[in-house]
Amino acid sequence: MRKLIMVALLAAGCLSISGCMTFDVDHDRKIVGYWKQDIRAIHEDLDFIFYCDEPGGIGEIYMR
Repeated sequence: MRKLIMVALLAAGCLSISGCMTFDVDHDRKIVGYWKQDIRAIHEDLDFIFYCDEPGGIGEIYMR
């Protein structure tokens, strides 16, 4: 239990020191939006590499 608490505190400290997550809700939403854009771009790149870029039902999950 101590390790879990220490890891959580360390992660929270690293995110707050780096400026990734703050107490500013608008800033945090922008950061999460950037992460979602990056995940979409990686997903599209992998689809292109593996020739899976045909439309399907699973890709609609990322469009929200």
